[in-house]
Amino acid sequence: MEIQVPERPPRGYPPILLDLDYATEADSQLSPTAAIESGRLLLRGGGANTVAGQPFSADSYRDVILDASLAVEAGDDNDLAGVFLRQSAERTYVVVALSPAGYVYVATLDGEPKPVAEGPLSADLPFKRGLGEWNRLAIVAFGPSLVVVLNGSVLVHLAVDQRFVAGHAGAFLQQGATSAEARAAVRWVQVRAVLPEQA
Repeated sequence: MEIQVPERPPRGYPPILLDLDYATEADSQLSPTAAIESGRLLLRGGGANTVAGQPFSADSYRDVILDASLAVEAGDDNDLAGVFLRQSAERTYVVVALSPAGYVYVATLDGEPKPVAEGPLSADLPFKRGLGEWNRLAIVAFGPSLVVVLNGSVLVHLAVDQRFVAGHAGAFLQQGATSAEARAAVRWVQVRAVLPEQA
């Protein structure tokens, strides 16, 4: 099955709350580990077994559809790129991330990570393997229910508790133990309202 990942974010319904196409953004340094470069948001790892993140905006979100095009641009099969959402404190958030080899990691963090689902993707799920390959990751978050969709196919459904009601959303990179460097890239991201009145 051929996987089509849009080069630009979609338009239309549901109402758009945040629309970032990094191809239209000027290059800039956002933090020591994050920058906009050559039409994408880049996260750089800080060394073996480190985590980097960058919020997409200063806004807090609750019931939304988070939709992004992302890739592990540099590193190896032990590095993970993805998104975090409902971040209410520095180490309180939900994360969904993928390795270039097709390993998925879904976890809640409240100080320490608590994996909800992890392991290799099944062969029937659409996924572009390899460094620099773009995949589309969407999360439908409504109340305590989060549904993760990878390239149009439902990957996992999880229920979260009151620690993860609302919060910031952003890009995520976890550098593994074996890569000399790791880099995650996001080409575009949208946050859409689940209900029209939320716009």
